[in-house]
Amino acid sequence: MCRTTQRRQLHSVPTLINGDAIKAHGYPDFLSPHGVRIAWTEYMEWIVQKLNRLTAGMTALLNPAASTSDLSEAGFPSTRR
Repeated sequence: MCRTTQRRQLHSVPTLINGDAIKAHGYPDFLSPHGVRIAWTEYMEWIVQKLNRLTAGMTALLNPAASTSDLSEAGFPSTRR
């Protein structure tokens, strides 16, 4: 029997074109630099962390030998009652 090990790449926050200028000056008449930090940087970091946990959980779900702690660390609810 041949077993294949799969590895997943971690996702990362995309880089904005002119990102340094946008972070420094915001979007005039739309978002301040503080608004950009919240709306783009912090939110996207949170989304990417969640995506990485969920895709790690999918690997655990596809692996019959995965422990329940692997799944709970990935953000899946416990199946124990």
